Amino acid sequence: MASVLLVDDEVEIARVLMAVLKHAGHQGHYAPSAREGLQFLATHETSLLILDIMMPEMNGIEMLRQIRRDPTLTALPVIMYTGADDPELRDRAEELGISAFVMKGRLDFSELRALIDRHGGKPA
Repeated sequence: MASVLLVDDEVEIARVLMAVLKHAGHQGHYAPSAREGLQFLATHETSLLILDIMMPEMNGIEMLRQIRRDPTLTALPVIMYTGADDPELRDRAEELGISAFVMKGRLDFSELRALIDRHGGKPA
């Protein structure tokens, strides 16, 4: 069972994604902000991070920058997703070493499950 952290300020979307994680056999954890996500990562072993880009206070790109500066998290697989169709955001995320990039409006749950299994480990 993979331990997956979901960081998104949109609670309704998070509920759906947490259900997808549970149905796929993964242990899902949720943080409603980048700061809470960073706190979780500092104290819990995590197999995969699913990270929204557009969040208040600290966006997903800044959170990812901080993660990549931490030697214990540089190899953490990250699936970024966003509702903003902005190629510059995608480029910045890819420069920081994301595993995959998904558009919220085009979110296909079977595709997401496959990405989670591929980058976060197969469930037990």
